Amino acid sequence: KNKMLKGFASQVAHDMKMPLANMILTTDILKSKYKKHIDDTGINYLQNIKSSSLSLSSYINNLLNYYENSNTSSTSVDTFSFNHLLEEVIDIINIKVDCTINLPEKDFDITSNRAALELILLNLITNSLKYNDKEETIIDVELDTTQEDLNFITVKDNGIGIPKKKQKKIFKLFSTVEETDRFGQKGHGIGLSTVKKLVANLGGNITVNSKVGVGSTFKFSIKK
Repeated sequence: KNKMLKGFASQVAHDMKMPLANMILTTDILKSKYKKHIDDTGINYLQNIKSSSLSLSSYINNLLNYYENSNTSSTSVDTFSFNHLLEEVIDIINIKVDCTINLPEKDFDITSNRAALELILLNLITNSLKYNDKEETIIDVELDTTQEDLNFITVKDNGIGIPKKKQKKIFKLFSTVEETDRFGQKGHGIGLSTVKKLVANLGGNITVNSKVGVGSTFKFSIKK
């Protein structure tokens, strides 16, 4: 039944993407073509429709991402430069705030599922950017390869932090900490759940150490 429910959720999400795209496109057409006939209140209504549609579209994409990566494991592996992977992740994010990301001083080649690790780092670094109230966001990424069976990766930030009582729930699907991020967007509680699932599939575990107002440190392991 759980397998059927996952399939159902995935199918519904796929089927909703096109109508949502039509809503967003139609809203833009109305604003462009009929702008002279719509007052400011009407324009605001259209903007609300578009914002809500974009939010729902993002939610659906995250949900699909969660289910489509649920079977990602360590069976498909490559050997690659860890720092080069980080640089690619940073390029994907296209950071538009004042931010310093400190990569490991020494680069290492690691062997793992590259796509899965990229998605993990993408989620963690994006969260560090979104949930930050400092003038300059500082993110430190570290890699420890000294252990025999596991690589340990740490993503540390100077963000808003996570209350102690909520730290145990953040990896649960649909669980959120903050109402909105620094950009006014509400989280869907899917990203960290996806991260936990991917880390587990790579033979590791993830933990968080956080203090409100100081920042958060996520540390996870992946099997060598």
